[in-house]
Amino acid sequence: MVKKKIILNYKCEFINGEVFALINSYINYLKSKNIEFEFENSMECEASDYLARINFFKNIGVDYDEKFTKTNTSNLIEITEFTSSNMYDVTTKVKQNLKLDNRILTCIDYCLGEILGNVDMHSNSKAGGVIFARTFKKKKYIKLIIIDNGDGFLKSFENDSRVKDLSKEEILERSLQEGFKSAKSEGRGYGLFHVKEFISKSDGIFYINTCGAVLFSKGVEVVVKQCNHYRSF
Repeated sequence: MVKKKIILNYKCEFINGEVFALINSYINYLKSKNIEFEFENSMECEASDYLARINFFKNIGVDYDEKFTKTNTSNLIEITEFTSSNMYDVTTKVKQNLKLDNRILTCIDYCLGEILGNVDMHSNSKAGGVIFARTFKKKKYIKLIIIDNGDGFLKSFENDSRVKDLSKEEILERSLQEGFKSAKSEGRGYGLFHVKEFISKSDGIFYINTCGAVLFSKGVEVVVKQCNHYRSF
């Protein structure tokens, strides 16, 4: 049995919740592969309390003595695990907890529905996924991250003759074009295009990391580059 040891040794008082959503997802992936892991939290500070507040320790099955009282807040969606059976309940939770203008919530609802629908149809994930969100009301923006442990974007295009001469970066870039879809897809290819359009018209950033490639979209600018795959080990 392969065993991994994860050691958290942080000395700062500020923790990036998105990073720990990624770690949470990675640990779920290890478990789905029957890989055991040991966890060692080498620091006790306010940062650890924040990790407990966003459900990190609870999700990965690590006991933590919470010496604080959790209160509901309209600017945070804790790291929430989802599977195909509860992913739309998660969408409802996001809409109910984030106290935002109804027009904004309608756009968020559509974007979440499209992305989670893609996860459900194409990822074949045995470890589910996680979602995490924060609102920054003074700066007037929302940061929302969705991570799944599935096959990856390119799996949908295996044996698709239309893209056989394209690199993975080119396929990823085309995924945002109107009407582009895999031959296996039952949809019409408008989902990610509309998500990108909503985010662009809101002056936001759309970021996709999959299969060793990363896409960055802001306004009319779309950049795709190679990157390290976070699950490489």
